[in-house]
Amino acid sequence: MLGLSNSLFIIGFALGAFAQIAQHNFQVKQLESCLQEIDEDTMTTLTIREQRNKKM
Repeated sequence: MLGLSNSLFIIGFALGAFAQIAQHNFQVKQLESCLQEIDEDTMTTLTIREQRNKKM
C-alpha cells in the first residue's frame, strides 16, 4: 500500500512540474513577443536624427 501512495505522489509531483514548466514557457513567449513589439515600435537614434533634420 505504501508503494501505491509513493507512486501517486511521484505522478502528482511530475504533473505539477510539467504544468509549471508549460506555464513558464508560455510566459517567456509572451514576454519575448512584447519585447519584439516594443523593439519594432521604438525609434532608433538614426530615425530621431532624420526627424530632427526634416524639421530644420
